[in-house]
Amino acid sequence: MHFRSVSHRLVVWILGASASLFILLSYYEYSTAENFLRQQIKTKTHLAKSEMINRVDNLVHNVSDSVHTLAAVVSIEEVDKEKIQSMLERIVAEHQDIYGMAIALEPLSDASNDQGFAPYYYHQGDTVAYEDLSKASYDFRSKDWYTRPVSTGKDVWSEPYTDIGGGNIDMVTFSVPVYSAPPKSRQLLGVVTADISLQRLGKLVSKLGVGENGYAYIVSDQGNMITHSNPERVMTNVSDIPVLPENREKMQQLFTNMLAGNTDTLRAPCRAKTNSTNNVAQCWISYQPISATGWSIAIIVPLDELNKTLLQYRDNSILITITGLLLLTVIVILISRRLTIPLLSLTQSSRALARGELDTEIPEFDLQDEVGSLARQFKSMQISLKDYIEQLNQETAQRERLQGELGAAHDIQMQMLPDYGKSSVRQGCWHLSALLEPAKSVGGDFYHYQMLDHKTLFFAVGDVSDKGVAAALFMAKTQTMLRQLCVITPQLNDLLALINQQLCQDNDSCMFVTVLCGKLDTETGEMELASAGHSPPLKKAEDCDFVAMETGPALGFYDDAAFAVTTTTLALNNTLVLTTDGIDEAANPADEHYGEERLQQLIRTAHSSDNDELLALILNDVVKFRADAEPSDDLTIMTITRH
Repeated sequence: MHFRSVSHRLVVWILGASASLFILLSYYEYSTAENFLRQQIKTKTHLAKSEMINRVDNLVHNVSDSVHTLAAVVSIEEVDKEKIQSMLERIVAEHQDIYGMAIALEPLSDASNDQGFAPYYYHQGDTVAYEDLSKASYDFRSKDWYTRPVSTGKDVWSEPYTDIGGGNIDMVTFSVPVYSAPPKSRQLLGVVTADISLQRLGKLVSKLGVGENGYAYIVSDQGNMITHSNPERVMTNVSDIPVLPENREKMQQLFTNMLAGNTDTLRAPCRAKTNSTNNVAQCWISYQPISATGWSIAIIVPLDELNKTLLQYRDNSILITITGLLLLTVIVILISRRLTIPLLSLTQSSRALARGELDTEIPEFDLQDEVGSLARQFKSMQISLKDYIEQLNQETAQRERLQGELGAAHDIQMQMLPDYGKSSVRQGCWHLSALLEPAKSVGGDFYHYQMLDHKTLFFAVGDVSDKGVAAALFMAKTQTMLRQLCVITPQLNDLLALINQQLCQDNDSCMFVTVLCGKLDTETGEMELASAGHSPPLKKAEDCDFVAMETGPALGFYDDAAFAVTTTTLALNNTLVLTTDGIDEAANPADEHYGEERLQQLIRTAHSSDNDELLALILNDVVKFRADAEPSDDLTIMTITRH
């Protein structure tokens, strides 16, 4: 049968040729724009770097000029303490760039005492505060800002540090040694300093970032971070900054070149600053030394940020292309419409089929094109729909029967648990509460408790490796053995080993179960615990901490596995909390886990000492955290308190 498709040929040839032309033109425009924008980005980065260097240079020159001026006055004039302090206070008050200034004079100088004279004035809020650095507790002669200019006889910029006992902030210090001027013999009088806060430098650099996520930092000549967009990096040496192994060599070479005073702009891996986290990305890094200080400044601009305009241009080009193709499609459809009028009758028949009228008559056309083929396909579809709906009805009935069977299985499983899965037992001096909620109709969690004699309470919680019917059967097998063997097996490690051997037999499905069990002397509080791959319990006393204990492998892995027993004490009014991973692994719609720390904090701050109320508090907090998310695992909680 010869298949003739006029509309198909129109659509394929016209739209195909037009789409090819649009794509070629868009690609050419995109490539041209890409080269232009990348060159523009490099230029903007260079200009921003130059502006940063100028601002930092102006700042350090203003600070150094003030220090040199004061040093010259001290070396020439005979000044007393009051005049020195007055000069310091006035300079600090007039210069907002200077956080603080000090004059540390040697004991032999005219204005100092036996301990030396070291007045320090610094900004404190809107006022200028004073601190005496000659006090014994500060010992300014041991400080780097004093020893380096004294030993070298040169002006020195310090490494970034925290000035404890002086300005009490993170800062860098510019120090100038002061010697007596002629005609006096050359003699060291002391050191004049000025401090710049790292916060001030950080704000100055942060104002000049390139793009939304670009940032800059300053590194000292010793490789210590003076400023950084991440506060945790400040005062950290570049050698201590974590780098991915594959990027380590390239980043080490980059920092080596920076510390050597080189200038370069290159593409390298970096930590891209975003709204939520730090991600490793490819960035443009441009660095250059600051000649006045020996520092180096670097600008980092993520390629994703740089490409934002380029991506927007690409999206606009794609939108224009799609719009053009859509308009062309409309024209082609209008032209071919006259060839497809018979489709109207097929449309009416299809609407009747959509309403469920499967006995609707499908028109037949003696045509050898799309319309004739479509009519025959509709006829075939009508027959298939009838068969499908009949089959669907059968499957629906079968599914309803299965739901009923699962409901019965849920009831049977809960009957196997103590108190139908929700326990609250008070006997003498102890109180036990427990709750189990399966994630599906049936699940793999379980708990158990029973008195072994008049004063010994046996308890256990467990979690099978899967959910659903298979996990429920494995859980039933484990719980049955646990209930029977705990009475005749006095040692917990022997009990777990015996159950493990039984579960390893014929375990072709490789299922396993984690178990935490224990025995409590309800009169003395002595307690033994043993774990098979299960997380340790929490013990709430004055605080709330996890019980330190060893754990063996989960049951069902190795038939020769060994288990350890941990001995501890549950004091009066102390509570033991046992859970399965359905608590700490509960996830909210953002796929964040509830976590052990949240559970620990919740129990620590709980005001009620009643087990039932504590259990309800935990359950409600997990449900609130989970919000609308479906439970991902079975949930079990057990609390035990001695009164």
